[in-house]
Amino acid sequence: MNILKKLVLFFTLLYFSFSNLAQNNSLPYTLFKEKILFYQDLGFNTTPIVISGEFKNNLKSITYINNPRLILSLGGTYKWISGRLSVAIFGNMLSLKEYGKTSQFNLGFNFSVKKNYFEVDLNFAAGYTLLNSNKWSNSNHQILPDMNTIDLGLRTWYFHNKFMKMQLLKGRIGHYNKEIMSFYAKSAFNIFNLNNLTNTIIPTQLTDSLNTKTLSNNFSSVELSLIPGFAYVNRKNNWQYSILIGIGGALQLKDYSTTEINRSFIGLAPRFDFRINGGYNVPRFFSFLSLEYDNKSVTFNELSYYQNYISVNLTVGVRLKTLKDWRISKIKSK
Repeated sequence: MNILKKLVLFFTLLYFSFSNLAQNNSLPYTLFKEKILFYQDLGFNTTPIVISGEFKNNLKSITYINNPRLILSLGGTYKWISGRLSVAIFGNMLSLKEYGKTSQFNLGFNFSVKKNYFEVDLNFAAGYTLLNSNKWSNSNHQILPDMNTIDLGLRTWYFHNKFMKMQLLKGRIGHYNKEIMSFYAKSAFNIFNLNNLTNTIIPTQLTDSLNTKTLSNNFSSVELSLIPGFAYVNRKNNWQYSILIGIGGALQLKDYSTTEINRSFIGLAPRFDFRINGGYNVPRFFSFLSLEYDNKSVTFNELSYYQNYISVNLTVGVRLKTLKDWRISKIKSK
């Protein structure tokens, strides 16, 4: 506890030190929000699942993975609003013979209002593989083409420091000129679902007729979460880097379903927020590499379901002149 108190005191003093510096200077960033930005992301999403419990053969947990594909996103930003459309391109990154095929679809948009940044996302993945199934069967991995996950979320970040803006952290509408930090609060409304269309989620060799949860073909949750966190950004020689990290919890209405019953419960669950962005940013263009982590989970008596969402993206964008810019340049050329 003493170490925790010292860490809290250290970050608090550090934050107020830089907060005072920020108040004594002009805007710590340069904006290009009047310009129209076109960008593309190239990356992948992986959504591994771990189900823990007391299974047959003395197993304590089983792990499922998707076979990620490279995802190409095309998007645009003007002022504080941004939209994008993502499609999977090329083939799956892992062997189709060993890990099967995963189909993915992502759709989302985001915008900012004063100190708040909003994201709306829909993520769908179909086709998973159960690892190390040789512990109860004759195959190393069990391919489950009818298993799918859906995650629909509305998330918002509120930054205490008025100069901290998510679009600037991503390098899209401008760049920072110096070091900035802020406490923040992330709140979210999420609906997520794990479903197997043709069988139980847990392989029949491991199910227990006395524990109906192991016979489930669907886990789902509707939840509200709140995550306090800390954000930091800096820029040197046109290279900008930032990190957001937070930990909190969610109030959820969770349920599981079998072919015969459906049971619902109210509970609490831990939630994390972790994002890293970094890259090169100048007025005409930018190129950023980003890593984002999110987690979902539901816990019942004798069984828990955990899912991690990991996204890695390389974003390249160009800033175009607006009609106003063209008119000004035309006047100057006369």
